[in-house]
Amino acid sequence: MKCALLAGASLAAFAGTIADAAAQTAADGGQSTGGSATLDQVASGQVDPQDVVVTGVRESIRSAQALKRNADQIIDSVNAQDIGKLPDANTTEALQRITGVQIQRRYGEGATDFDHRTQPAITVRGLTQVQNFLDGRAIYSASGGRAFDLEGVPPELLAGIDVYKNAPANIIEGGVGGAVNLRTRKPFDTPGQVISVTARGNYYDRVDKFGFSTSGLYSNRYDTGIGEIGILVNAVYSKSQYRQDGLLAGPFGPLPTGTSIAGAPANAQIPYGFEIYDDTGDRKRFGIAAAVQWQASDKLLVTAQYQGTKYWFNRTGAYYYDYNNRNVTSPAAGAAFTFNKEGYATSGTLSQQTFETGRFDQELWSASQNATLNFAYQVTDKLKMSVDVQYLDSYYNADRNGHVLSLYTRSGQDATTTPHATNVVFDLRGKYPRWDVANPSLLNTASNYTTPYIADSLQRNDARTLALAYDAEYEVEGGFLQKLRGGLRFADNTIDLRGTWNGVCLSQLGPDPSCSAPSGTALIPLSRNPQLSMPGPSANWFDGNTVKNGLLYPAFPAGDGVWAQTKALYALFGARTKDNFTPGDLNSQTEKTYTGWAVADYAFELGSVRFDGGVGVRVVKTQATSRGTQFNANGSTTPIAVQRLYVRPAQREYPRAPDRPAADALRLFEGAGPPELRSAVDQPDAQQPQPDQPDHRAAERQLGQPAVAADQVG
Repeated sequence: MKCALLAGASLAAFAGTIADAAAQTAADGGQSTGGSATLDQVASGQVDPQDVVVTGVRESIRSAQALKRNADQIIDSVNAQDIGKLPDANTTEALQRITGVQIQRRYGEGATDFDHRTQPAITVRGLTQVQNFLDGRAIYSASGGRAFDLEGVPPELLAGIDVYKNAPANIIEGGVGGAVNLRTRKPFDTPGQVISVTARGNYYDRVDKFGFSTSGLYSNRYDTGIGEIGILVNAVYSKSQYRQDGLLAGPFGPLPTGTSIAGAPANAQIPYGFEIYDDTGDRKRFGIAAAVQWQASDKLLVTAQYQGTKYWFNRTGAYYYDYNNRNVTSPAAGAAFTFNKEGYATSGTLSQQTFETGRFDQELWSASQNATLNFAYQVTDKLKMSVDVQYLDSYYNADRNGHVLSLYTRSGQDATTTPHATNVVFDLRGKYPRWDVANPSLLNTASNYTTPYIADSLQRNDARTLALAYDAEYEVEGGFLQKLRGGLRFADNTIDLRGTWNGVCLSQLGPDPSCSAPSGTALIPLSRNPQLSMPGPSANWFDGNTVKNGLLYPAFPAGDGVWAQTKALYALFGARTKDNFTPGDLNSQTEKTYTGWAVADYAFELGSVRFDGGVGVRVVKTQATSRGTQFNANGSTTPIAVQRLYVRPAQREYPRAPDRPAADALRLFEGAGPPELRSAVDQPDAQQPQPDQPDHRAAERQLGQPAVAADQVG
């Protein structure tokens, strides 16, 4: 019996693997082999059955280097030991270990931008169009577009990750920036029985909560009357917490005409205002992978695989932001300012500042199921063929809401006409930026606030793929030409996108989805529903020197989940949520691709130097159809379907040479993606609000890039 032991965690963990293999007896009659053993030696049974084999990072690095060395294209790999050696929260974070891969961090982890959906979770050498594979097969999520939400995949489910930076002709099209292949385990990867159990715990200090991850794997091989059969089952469940504190200064603008500041540079830039936010939430992940392999004969191997993942993300987003309804900065007269060398103010005082505060919560749950069947047949000693069938099914659902409190008392006010304005003193120097108001009671007194705006949003997406592939490979004996490879592939992809955004302005006139109340209309005081506020910011927010006397965030009525809380909020004001999808909320896209590819691998020696590589071509015929709704000038709507059909060849040569961009790669689904369903907190203002009605949709307004943005995550 062989034993491999692994332990590692941020707080406490245990893991163990027991391999019960048909090991050879050592040549000395069963004595211990001594020294160190590689994974290849373990797999081939070259160690004594009583040996304890401990494998670590060195061996996984050796395996990853072998993959790169033997590959006929530019590839980087990370194997399971590398993925697990630190407590990676998800597969996105595991990818940051690979040279040339950059990840985006969102809400405490490497993840897709859930709100804007404008940036993918990863880029390869700065390029965003990255194709995603699971065991070499194309996958995508129902979130919209072509990307797969990698953050939903637990890293414990994987045997390794490969990143192709210059994809050859045999790689499925669509990845201009590169391709990421997630490899899962199969029973024939190991020589016999494998049992593995892991557990890991984490403590998140800023939110003062614990998280955990646990996984189990069983794999075995059996000799039967119909050939050798292997089975594998791997399951993972994890939960993580996060809290993200943010302080934003800006955007910045020039001094108002006729205003001067002592010592200010000619290009002085003053912040329009300041914002803070508290973001808290949790994530849960469940993943399962199962595989059955059947060596029916020396020539035929049948492999059936299933991978399923479920992902839950719950978020509470609380924002407190300046909302002055003015187009000019407002430095306080006579106040002292300091500036950095670029001309941006680093300390000073702003006058006539007023605020709004928003809560934007969301519950997101998604799942993907991928089932495959592969037949690999060794026709002759030189010729082998394979047939592959894949079916992918996924969904992506989200409930979102919005709730705003304001220091305005009537519609059409700005910071110069509201009774609730104050000076703001700020200092962006030192370890932590900070700002505070001259009138502390203004921000923490409920009677100063009104309830001007509420919002709701639903998202329900589904996606399906059926793919068939046939590949052949022929070994050529000797000479310049080494191998001929080719294949055919058909894929039928469908995605149905459904999403709403419903905003309602509130005033004494009642709920108004058109937000058309005349200027001067009285808003609804918070004192009418005092339960709709909560104190903020969170405990230990930054260094405690910003808004030291506290402020108020919006709160939702009690309810089982985001949607129930949203409906309870609407009921207080006699408003109605949008519970059904209308034609304008729907979009359906279908893409069928017919692909043929061929590669010729070559090798030769020039002096003492060996050169090898390949020349290939991939031809893709794409038929894409998009169905939606056309909005006519007279206010009517018409169903519409748009079709595109095109054929494009891509010739590729990939000698083993220094890395270079895959300039000839194809991008499909051009322009495909979800309709714009950005929530209020997600939309920067495209223009200034009209003077007769404040625009409550923008809790994170970006008139320009903020000069200072600070975050603390835990």
